[in-house]
Amino acid sequence: MEVAKDQRRAGLGATLVTMLRREAEQAAAAGSIGARLLRTKVEPDTAGAAFAGAMGLQIRQRSRLVVVSPGALRLPVFGDGSEGAATARVQDLATGSVELTDVVRRYYSSIHAWDPTGEMSVGTVQRLFLDDLSGAHGAIVLRGEASSAFGAAVQPTRKGRVHAFAISYAEPAGEQSAAPTDVFLGHEPSLPEQDAAEAVRDLLALLAHQYPVVLEVDDSMLAVRAVVEPLLAAGKAAVQGAQTLIVTD
Repeated sequence: MEVAKDQRRAGLGATLVTMLRREAEQAAAAGSIGARLLRTKVEPDTAGAAFAGAMGLQIRQRSRLVVVSPGALRLPVFGDGSEGAATARVQDLATGSVELTDVVRRYYSSIHAWDPTGEMSVGTVQRLFLDDLSGAHGAIVLRGEASSAFGAAVQPTRKGRVHAFAISYAEPAGEQSAAPTDVFLGHEPSLPEQDAAEAVRDLLALLAHQYPVVLEVDDSMLAVRAVVEPLLAAGKAAVQGAQTLIVTD
């Protein structure tokens, strides 16, 4: 919403919000499939944020872009520390991988439980996060320990399941820039909280070993926050630009 500068402080914005709320209430009363609540995005400490607060909208989510400095985390050691042990745990995956698509779909749904997305098809997940048009140009995963269908005494024949994933996004063609690489970092949503944080930490340590990366960190990303917030406090990561707040009735 924007009110002309010479018309501000006249209650026009408040009137519009009141009218929108009335429309939403009438739609709900009529059983219409439509808006029920008002929602907008604002930046903290701005006129828009102050207006939203005055109109009774509450903060539902906060999003930050966080740049993680090179070497911010100690590199993990997998198994016996050998190259083979590391290769079994950290792998490149094609962005078209069904396995990757599935964990991305379930992770995205889990971090939006506060605002359910509904069922997302494989095609939708691919289009939003993984195909060329999204800018995705590579993905790596951190797997759990390999397992055997016949017990611990038998040599594992199956790869460990994906514990964490990272998708990197390309810069526009032809540009050479020292800017951090944009990365979507997430984890298997069924992991216990501590295991999820450890998987995210290990993968982030590998990603940011030599070069900076930038992550979008929502408050609902508990495992990512558990790793990133100590780095922010220690000066090994920094918030880029303004935070975004989602406010709603």
